[in-house]
Amino acid sequence: MMAGARNLLWLIPLLLLLGWPLYGAGVRWFLAPPPWDEGGAGRSEEQTQRFILDGVRFYQDEAGVRRLRIDTPSLRTDPQSDKLLLAAIDGALFREEGDDLLFTAARGYYDPSGEMLYLEGDVRLNEAERLRLTTPALSYHGRQRRVSSRAGVEIFAEELTVSGRNLDYDLESGDYILAGNVHFVVR
Repeated sequence: MMAGARNLLWLIPLLLLLGWPLYGAGVRWFLAPPPWDEGGAGRSEEQTQRFILDGVRFYQDEAGVRRLRIDTPSLRTDPQSDKLLLAAIDGALFREEGDDLLFTAARGYYDPSGEMLYLEGDVRLNEAERLRLTTPALSYHGRQRRVSSRAGVEIFAEELTVSGRNLDYDLESGDYILAGNVHFVVR
């Protein structure tokens, strides 16, 4: 009959088949290709989403019409959100009719998801040498084309000084709404 080592060779494939549940997971892990990274092979999420740019001029256009310009010596991304952090900001808000509004601030950030610009630290807004506005903090709402401040505002014109706590300024209509302990000084 079947006697000898040569006739026991058929037991090897049988043992491999029956033992697959024990060693199969390790073999599959070893032979699997590396995971594919759509953002770039070998880079972590933190490395792909953070950057710093020096000497930046940033524009916001809407339907081919320029709405906002920001000049900053340093632009970097916020590690926890999509915000762009800005330092020593100079910029302009463009209007279709009327003079452009020029602004400066010590720091701020731009939120591209809501098209919002937040400025802080000695914010100054100038309108063609006729009007100068100063405030500690100011926000620009790009979708509504509105500027607002809740940190106290002083407005200087040629023969008029106005101060108040809250400001809402509609860039399209040119209407100012100043509220909260408003003071007028006419020279």
